[in-house]
Amino acid sequence: GILERTINLTAVSGTITLNETPLAGTLAVYQGTVALAPPAYMVSGNAIAFQPLQGITLRYQTYLYGVSFERI
Repeated sequence: GILERTINLTAVSGTITLNETPLAGTLAVYQGTVALAPPAYMVSGNAIAFQPLQGITLRYQTYLYGVSFERI
C-alpha cells in the first residue's frame, strides 16, 4: 500500500534525511500555506537540503511495504 506522510518543522537549516524515499512527484514543501520550490530546498533521494527556513511542512507519499506499524 501507499502511506502519506506529513511532517511539521518549526525551523530547518541544512540537510535532513527521511526514513523513506518519497514516491516520484509526491513531495510538497510548504512554508505556512505557501508552496515552495527549489532553490529554497533541493532533493536527492531521501535527503532534502534546506536554506534556513521557519514554519515548514513536508508532505509526501511512500510505499508501506516492509514498514512495521509500530513505526508509523
